[in-house]
Amino acid sequence: MKQFMSVSEYSRHCGISRQNLHKHLRTGLLIKTPDGKIDVKKADEVLKILHGETVDNIPGGNDYLSQKRQAEARYRTAKASLAELDLQVKRGEYKLTKQVQDDLSFLLYAMKQRLMGWSRSLPPQLSFKDERQIMGILEQQTHFILTELSGGIRKIAKYAKGYKATKKRTAKKT
Repeated sequence: MKQFMSVSEYSRHCGISRQNLHKHLRTGLLIKTPDGKIDVKKADEVLKILHGETVDNIPGGNDYLSQKRQAEARYRTAKASLAELDLQVKRGEYKLTKQVQDDLSFLLYAMKQRLMGWSRSLPPQLSFKDERQIMGILEQQTHFILTELSGGIRKIAKYAKGYKATKKRTAKKT
């Protein structure tokens, strides 16, 4: 491999268009030697950073131009990472913290309502029963609630979303 290449040779070498390579040359990320060639080793390091292949091995230097190139490469890497994260949020791969907190609060509200309803529905069923019948009813109701909660999270979520909508409607009326 050559140490120095022309723009067209280097664009073929790294697999990007000459137009894109000229854009990097104009912005100062890549530099030409006085005879118009590109230093392959330095340019490969910069392009690796731009494509997110390496972050730790940013080419060093104490002069202003190399520090500027380092900062721009880090900025582009961070901007690309942020864009990927935004895309993943839009796809639904991630949820925002506020949205998760809201959903959980509505789930907990629905579970609380179900458990409160259980405590209100049991006394009439337990009246005039002996100890064995009371234990059977309690086990049956406990089993019913646990299976409903474990298998019916979607139902609870739908109920919570309905509660969320009614809460918004009542808030708008007042």
